[in-house]
Amino acid sequence: SIADALDTALLDHELVKVRVGNSAQLDREQAASQLAEKTSAEVAQIVGNIILLYRPHPDKPTIKLPTADS
Repeated sequence: SIADALDTALLDHELVKVRVGNSAQLDREQAASQLAEKTSAEVAQIVGNIILLYRPHPDKPTIKLPTADS
């Protein structure tokens, strides 16, 4: 399934781009929300038809996000 493939990609890369096609049955915000929920990821950004999802690696995160106090 798409969620399984996306889950694997997030595990390998932490940050993944997903293109929502024009024939998609959901709009981009709905698609982003559902994909993030199914993969335990966060929606980092939506630009045009591109969704950017982020999920840190459980053992060795390589992307460091700024904290609220920095």
